[in-house]
Amino acid sequence: MERIIWLVIMLPLSLFFTGIGIFAWTRKKPMWFWSGSTVDEKSISDIPAYNRANGIMWICYSAVFWISAILGIFRQETAGVVLAVGCLLGIPALIIAYRKIYNKYKVLKEQPMIVLNVTYQCKPDLREAFLEAIRAEGIDEASRSEAGNLKYDYYIPFDDGGDELLLVEKWQDADALAAHGRQPHFLRLGALKAEYVNETVIEKFVLPE
Repeated sequence: MERIIWLVIMLPLSLFFTGIGIFAWTRKKPMWFWSGSTVDEKSISDIPAYNRANGIMWICYSAVFWISAILGIFRQETAGVVLAVGCLLGIPALIIAYRKIYNKYKVLKEQPMIVLNVTYQCKPDLREAFLEAIRAEGIDEASRSEAGNLKYDYYIPFDDGGDELLLVEKWQDADALAAHGRQPHFLRLGALKAEYVNETVIEKFVLPE
C-alpha cells in the first residue's frame, strides 16, 4: 500500500515537471522562470534556442522525481533520500542554470563609440623625437591591433610651427577603451610622455548609438 501511495504522489510530480519542460521547449514566446513574471521578446536574441534550453533544464530536473518514483518501488527509504537531496541541490541548481541561460541569450545593449582627441604639448624641439619613439616602440601598431579599436593615428598640425602633436583615437565602446588602458604599450606610452611631453589635453566625445 505504501508503494502505491508513493507512486500516486511521485508520478504526477514527475509528469508535472516534465510537462513544464515540454511546454517551455515548444513555446513561441520566451519562457519565464519565476511565477507571475514575463520575459520581453525583445530582450532575447534567439527565442527558440532560449526556450529549448529552458525545456532541457526542466526535463533534467524532473529526472530526480522519475528516479525517486521508480526507486521507491524497491527501496522507499533510499528513494526518500534521493528525493530530498535532489530537491535540496536541484532548486539552487535551477536558479543558477536559468541565470546562465538568460545571460547567454539576452540582447546586449550596444554601448556608444568613444572618440578621443589627445593633444600633446611636447618639450621644445622634441616633438619629432617623441613621435619616432612611439613608432619605434610599436605603440601605434599595437594599439590599432587591439580588439575594439577603430582608429589610432598621430597628426602634426598643418599650420603649426610649435611642439604640438595630435592623437585621434576611436574605440568601439567604453570597455574597449578601458582594456586599452591596461595594455603594456599604453604604460610604455606613459613613460615616453614623462620624457618628451610637458602637457597633455584630452577631449572625449561619446558618439550616439
